[in-house]
Amino acid sequence: MEILLMLTMFSILFFIMFVRQNDFISPSFLFVAPLTVSVFICVLYKEKWLFNCEIKTFLLLTVGTISFFCGEQLGKIFSKRKIGYNEQINCDMSVSIIKIIIIILFSFIAVYLVYKEVSISVSKAGIAYTLFSTSTKGLDGYSVSYTVSMIMNVISIISVFGIVILANNYVNKCLKKRDWLFIIPIISYMIIVLMQGQRGDLINIFVSTYFICFCINYKKQGGNAKKNFKFAGGFIKYILIVLVVFYSLRLTIAKPGQKELSFADTISGYVGAQIDLLNRFVSENKLSYSLFGYESFHDMYRFFEKIGFMNNLPEVVFKYRAYNGLGCNVFTFFRRPYVDFGLLGAWIVALLCGIVFGHFYYKYVRVRNGNHQFLLYMTLYAYFVNKVAMSFFDDYMTMLISANTVIKLILFVLINQFLYCKIKIVNRWS
Repeated sequence: MEILLMLTMFSILFFIMFVRQNDFISPSFLFVAPLTVSVFICVLYKEKWLFNCEIKTFLLLTVGTISFFCGEQLGKIFSKRKIGYNEQINCDMSVSIIKIIIIILFSFIAVYLVYKEVSISVSKAGIAYTLFSTSTKGLDGYSVSYTVSMIMNVISIISVFGIVILANNYVNKCLKKRDWLFIIPIISYMIIVLMQGQRGDLINIFVSTYFICFCINYKKQGGNAKKNFKFAGGFIKYILIVLVVFYSLRLTIAKPGQKELSFADTISGYVGAQIDLLNRFVSENKLSYSLFGYESFHDMYRFFEKIGFMNNLPEVVFKYRAYNGLGCNVFTFFRRPYVDFGLLGAWIVALLCGIVFGHFYYKYVRVRNGNHQFLLYMTLYAYFVNKVAMSFFDDYMTMLISANTVIKLILFVLINQFLYCKIKIVNRWS
């Protein structure tokens, strides 16, 4: 059953690549590809981890991925747009130096305020732990002020805008010296992420960067599908660098016994263990909550609790298991909807997520006619697309249904209005 699962996932992935003409930034590819890699690693370690795939796990993963692809297809139909990049576009994005200086000053203030609050919360553990801890609950666990929480949202959005500006102007050979100053808010956000101990957010930055670079280059080339493989080859090198950095960070903060783990064992534990955990969860028990969709919409329920509409909410328990000396308590995208809605419900949730992301992608990002709005929508998509790519880890898509997401969308609009004073099409040709 394990080998069949792996072969089926690879078959689904290759089918999507064929149908989507090697569109490596489509929601379905970003959803299925990491899951397939995770399944592959889990099967590779099946003897060591005692992985014995249940039929229900097989159906949950395979039918679930197919459901997401079908949802994306429906989203494409609902978009009612002519799809493709039949135009080559050169777009110059220019931000005034005054606005850049304001952003830099804000970045320094953000780093200082976050460091101040985190250092107070973990002062007994020392500065090294403050900066690099991964065993913490993250900044939310330290009950930071609302102001600092808002500042973190702002700097995260600014960093994505900065990546877009740098990538676009570099690809289109209109990069100005002042554009390099956007490195400062990007690095500032990475420092803040490390202070939280949230390496997942650091990975999100890399995912967003990949999407942005691919999308801009693809648009510039007029949608030449043959050049996608060349970009994909470069991305594989990029992934290897990210994994090395990830491993190095772990060595910095790992316990003495864990530092003896090899690179392969460490990465396999983080990337592949989720499949085994999901399988064990499905085979051992199925939790149930009295509240509708409690795990899937947990953030929304907690928001209602904070404002006094609800109380005495149950705790959500994610049982830890050891893999290659590493602790893991994540179960892929499928655990939360499976707990809340069962096998059929999980497939329906995957279908709905595919519709939402597919509709936005084909209606606003992958469009025939290029203009400055393309870059704006691409930035918004890039900010949230990592939730799809990280589905092999946890269900981040349904967790977007929260008050924080609404706040981020409002901030996105405001920051967009502040930054993009000058965007012009330099060249456009068919």
